[in-house]
Amino acid sequence: MQRLTSSPLHMALICLFLGGMVGCAGPAGGQKIYQQGMDEANAGNLEAAVGTLQKGVNSFPGNMDMRLGLARLQFERGMIHHERELSLRRTGAALLETDRRAEGTAANRAATQAHQQAVPLFTSCEEQIDEVVSSSDDPKQIAWASSLGMRVCLFFERYADAYEHISRAIHEGKPAGKLLTKWRNFQASIKEKVAGHTDDDDW
Repeated sequence: MQRLTSSPLHMALICLFLGGMVGCAGPAGGQKIYQQGMDEANAGNLEAAVGTLQKGVNSFPGNMDMRLGLARLQFERGMIHHERELSLRRTGAALLETDRRAEGTAANRAATQAHQQAVPLFTSCEEQIDEVVSSSDDPKQIAWASSLGMRVCLFFERYADAYEHISRAIHEGKPAGKLLTKWRNFQASIKEKVAGHTDDDDW
């Protein structure tokens, strides 16, 4: 499993992403719903925020800001389970190394359950990302959706798709400075993964 690096969930940072990196949800309708979702996220109620934005997407399917906001929150929910999975995998491995097999097996079983909980959230996130990428006419929206899509594809170990996403993010977003360096580093790292998988297939 490709490890996704993510700091602990900070709702203020999520809201910065949603409020600062995408535009206003007004043009396509649903500004009131969008703002409600942001308020719920800011208050730390991630589950309620996801529910609100999902209703918003259902009512205003052409609102790309709403979709991108929903995708980001679904991603964060998925990361909660994924980080738990990684922690349990480490615990399980350590227990097995000390011959505490019953406890190690239980930890690995719990890790598998956490993974299964993450999958539908990342899948739903990807559905929103795909819609933004294919339907938005805003390069910045496409760029941020693609940068998020890269991370979802890494979770699923789809390295070629992840490379396509980060390349699109760079092309559409035209980042500069530290962000460009960060995305270029992602791109180079993923390119190595793609090459490695191609070599394995040839072998």
